[in-house]
Amino acid sequence: MTDLPDAPFFDDDDPENSREELDTDYAGNQDVLDAVQLLEENIPRIEDPVGVFITLYDFYTELEKMEDAGSALVEASRRISPDHHGDLAFFLYNQLELFSQLNADAQSAYERLGHMIAEEEGDLGANTTQIDQRKLFQQDLIPEILLARHLHRMHVISEEELYVVLQDLCWCVNRELTAPKSVLYVMEDRVLPHHDKAIEFMAHDCSVPFLDLRLVKCDPEVVEVMPLDFTAAGRRPSSGKWAGSRL
Repeated sequence: MTDLPDAPFFDDDDPENSREELDTDYAGNQDVLDAVQLLEENIPRIEDPVGVFITLYDFYTELEKMEDAGSALVEASRRISPDHHGDLAFFLYNQLELFSQLNADAQSAYERLGHMIAEEEGDLGANTTQIDQRKLFQQDLIPEILLARHLHRMHVISEEELYVVLQDLCWCVNRELTAPKSVLYVMEDRVLPHHDKAIEFMAHDCSVPFLDLRLVKCDPEVVEVMPLDFTAAGRRPSSGKWAGSRL
């Protein structure tokens, strides 16, 4: 993680630092640690990394690495803007309360957010329960983060698309979540240029039958009665987009 405070949140007699402990635990937590590494490596190039730091806070909490979890919260708070992050300021304020008793950087971040919220005439006790619902889909988020890395490594998506996908996958909103986020939905919502290429690649990579309906004359009335699970991203032939087995 970049530019994190050196002071620990807890006294530790173990001479190994947190990074060495993560390496020791790698075998049992490979997927989550790979996701952590990917996010940390790309933070400097992500336009708005507040959600990424909150996701890192979740992952480190799951790994019981509370020093790193607290550092992620501090870093997120440093990038908060009342004009762009809304309820995330209230969320971070609530989460930093515990850490503020353990570390000077967390205390400073906690007080700064309190002043920011007060200046915006906000309620420090604002309810951010729905943001916590993101944890319901945390295990679904990890493979999507790793899928983004796979697509980039296979030259299916560009670096710029990777940064956008990681940012949106990790973004938090204070509303009820009904489904996990996915790489393909992010690419579709953002109208990223390699969305169709990613669908085709994933189909072939997973040995899933795939058909470009733009190459087939198909009766729209027939497709309309097909389950959405058999049309890519829920699209119909009239859209002129890819269709095949949903991934």
